[in-house]
Amino acid sequence: MNEQSINFIMDLLFNPNVTNNEFNKESFDIVYNGLKEEIESFEEDPRAYSQIRCLEELDNSLEFSFRQCGYIEDLNNITPKSLFEYYKSVLKSDLIDIFIIGNIDENKIKEIISSKFNINTKKKESDSHYINFNDFRKRAKVVKEQKDFNQSKLVIAAKVENLSDFEKKYVLRLYSHILGGAPDSKLFQTVREKHSLCYYITCTSRMVSSLVTISSGINKENYKKCVTLIKKEMKNMENGLISEEDITKSKIAYISSFKELQDNPSAIIRNALSHEYIQTDLIEESIKNIELVTKDMITNVAKKVHLDTIYLLEGSSKDEKN
Repeated sequence: MNEQSINFIMDLLFNPNVTNNEFNKESFDIVYNGLKEEIESFEEDPRAYSQIRCLEELDNSLEFSFRQCGYIEDLNNITPKSLFEYYKSVLKSDLIDIFIIGNIDENKIKEIISSKFNINTKKKESDSHYINFNDFRKRAKVVKEQKDFNQSKLVIAAKVENLSDFEKKYVLRLYSHILGGAPDSKLFQTVREKHSLCYYITCTSRMVSSLVTISSGINKENYKKCVTLIKKEMKNMENGLISEEDITKSKIAYISSFKELQDNPSAIIRNALSHEYIQTDLIEESIKNIELVTKDMITNVAKKVHLDTIYLLEGSSKDEKN
């Protein structure tokens, strides 16, 4: 079945539903209308909307601020003909890698792919995918926006300065996990459990973008107190108020997640893809390296985290609910 399956994929790739050098109009319209609906409904998701709005306010020229669903004005310029022209350019000009996983005869699979994949590609060096920052605000930019949602959304974005490869791949992960990546994290325990100021709060590190983002669902009346507590916990991390227990728990969580990848073929492929394009480590090496992170490393990274943008999507109702 391997060869038949590959033949089927190649048929889809090289013999698409095209007439007179343009995609079939009926098929095009189905996809077009689906994407249009997704774009138009984007602002109805307050959590996703607030996160991208914060990044737009941070810097709307950088890739991480672009909306993944796209923009109506761009969609309106796409036609069945222009889309097919773009499709041909992808097959002709883009860097193409093929990942295959399974109990296979590698040489046989390579032979089948080579005979069916009729594209002359040449491996070329690509520019770095990583974003690095050189300028940092002395005071965070504050943006407030009102929309007709029940719950307010607070999103805080911080730029991270001059990280080494090891810090990007491992130390920053543990920093964000200890700060707000789990129910026993500092932000969750302080803002939600101790002070009951939010419905949820989470912290995420973005390795490629050199960003740390904190997201929370709150009542707008609690905005100032929430921000004050978040800043305090970030400062505590800078001052080394991190226990060995915090670090051990975070390491266990990440090692468990890495091990789970080994049982998921799709996850293994994604890991290999990241290794190829952004030089992340493979699973076994990641498990070894996460163990090397120390408290001093995390404290040093905490000092490199600079608050940049505080965005509040204010709900219109005083009696806000989750």
